Amino acid sequence: MTIVGVILSFRQLLYEALNSQLEERIPFLYGTIRDVHEHNAGAQVRTLLLASWLKKLVAEKVKI
Repeated sequence: MTIVGVILSFRQLLYEALNSQLEERIPFLYGTIRDVHEHNAGAQVRTLLLASWLKKLVAEKVKI
């Protein structure tokens, strides 16, 4: 395993440990944060799709 693999594995372990402790100690706040994060992730995808659609539309208008 390379040093990059070790670093990524360590990062994943830290992430899982942090999530576990947050969920155990402050479940009410953790649930809210998780919901907001999931909601924003969907918004980012919609924003990227809209941006790519607008870019395509502008490119078509410029060609005409």
